[in-house]
Amino acid sequence: MHELAATDAVFVREDANTWRASELARGPWDPRAQHGGAPCGLLAHIAESAVQGEGWQLARLTVELIRPVPVDLLSSAVTTEAGRTTARVEISLLAQGKPVAKAHALLVRTQPVVPPEEALQRPLAPALSMPAPSDCTAPLRIPGLPDVRSFYYTATESRVAAGDDLAPDLRTPI
Repeated sequence: MHELAATDAVFVREDANTWRASELARGPWDPRAQHGGAPCGLLAHIAESAVQGEGWQLARLTVELIRPVPVDLLSSAVTTEAGRTTARVEISLLAQGKPVAKAHALLVRTQPVVPPEEALQRPLAPALSMPAPSDCTAPLRIPGLPDVRSFYYTATESRVAAGDDLAPDLRTPI
């Protein structure tokens, strides 16, 4: 079996359509299975890379997690249908030849947006009642989940804006 070196990447590309999940893809329920966010991120990356040329932006991504996605070698099958202003991408993610996730993506051509002059003259909305992300320093730790190298603790970063892990402040911004 191929040994993956310690890395900060959630996935390492083996070839054009093959990806190896690192331990950073791991979820909290089974050390052999990925957190759902890891394959969703991979599917978004594949969708954004599927259309040739500049100026495409992912507008919608619908993901179906069919079965637990293993922390192992995955292959992808991609079908792309591109027009002048939109592109549809369908992706299947497979483990040992069996589908584990599917995604449907819509990409649109980007265009410059010029707001009307009167919109530029209006005052900005008041600041939100929550602190700015840079002011949130306490990391979020989910009680009961193992604190190990994984997708939910190491590959993503969550900070507590107000309150604490057990009693978050759920104020609605004004």
